[in-house]
Amino acid sequence: MELIFKIICIYILRMLTRLAYLIPLKRNKVLFISYLGKQYSCNPKAISEVMAEFNQFHRVWVFRNPDKYSFLRKQEVDLIQYGSLRYYIALMTYEYIITNSDLPSWISHRSTQHLIHTWHGGGAYKKVSRDYDSKYQQVINKLCSNNMTLYLSGCKAFTKYLLRGAFEYKGKVLECGLPRNDVLLSGNKNVLRLKVFKYFSIPESERVLLWAPTFRVNGKGIEVNDFLVIKEALSKKFGGHWTVLFRRHHVLDNTFMPPGVIDASDYDDMQELLAAADVLLTDYSSCMWDFSLLKRPCFLYVPDLELYEDSRGFYIDISKWPFPKSKTISGLKRCIENFSLDDYTKAIIKHHEDLGSFENGGASKTVVDYILNNT
Repeated sequence: MELIFKIICIYILRMLTRLAYLIPLKRNKVLFISYLGKQYSCNPKAISEVMAEFNQFHRVWVFRNPDKYSFLRKQEVDLIQYGSLRYYIALMTYEYIITNSDLPSWISHRSTQHLIHTWHGGGAYKKVSRDYDSKYQQVINKLCSNNMTLYLSGCKAFTKYLLRGAFEYKGKVLECGLPRNDVLLSGNKNVLRLKVFKYFSIPESERVLLWAPTFRVNGKGIEVNDFLVIKEALSKKFGGHWTVLFRRHHVLDNTFMPPGVIDASDYDDMQELLAAADVLLTDYSSCMWDFSLLKRPCFLYVPDLELYEDSRGFYIDISKWPFPKSKTISGLKRCIENFSLDDYTKAIIKHHEDLGSFENGGASKTVVDYILNNT
């Protein structure tokens, strides 16, 4: 009964928000939202920066803390407070909305609006939405996906398992790769590396391990109490002195902070951190897909593998993923010691082929061209 009541309330609110149709549609206004207003990052950022080259678009970004991003005003970008009345009016009146997370399910959008969902993960790894969430959340997810006029996809497996499967989305899909990954396939990676090193005051001679675990439903991430063993193994295998950057998942506010590492959680652009990293350490995060485009070593630390697989599950058997994995630190050390770049590179290429990768470095322009051709 509670589920039915909530759904009825959503449809009532949708009827009421149709009153916004009395406000004329604001042509060529584009609203960008990344991680519910938390960041200037991901696919919306990449699309926004390419769109800046076209004068006919008026770009507006939504943030929880607009003052932090005041520098965007110099780029002729307007800023809106997330959750404000202006924000909700914009959702109902702007011609284009580009987001990497779901929009409010209770808002009714007019048919002349273009709602583009870029999502925020690549590949097809941990299960989502219909394949994992509660029944109520599944209904909400379906209502949100049905609002969308376009989804982006980074590979065939994502289209099949997530868009057509878990999201039950039946609309248009632009299979162009993820815009946020364009920088990883460009010639600017070293510029981004130097930018990150300067930001965190890391000597240019250092090598970087990026530790980026995904979230857990209990609100905590998995813990690594001591990176000394890992750093020693990396130094012995790959040479150099290693610095560890820690990237907390965006939905977690308080996660165990490993000693002796640099907290990079407040650094908005994950792709820049990936470009700066020599090695990635994660668990089930889809950042492994993005990093694989660089063909640099990625290792998985998965101490709760059985529990995670039973409670959530994966679209593709984890044993078929190309990334060396271990449930223990000692096992992770052995993975590093036995790592073969040639074998790994071949496995990555096969992984991209198996998942049907669309990544080509030009996704942002493809999206902007699509908008221009459908205006």
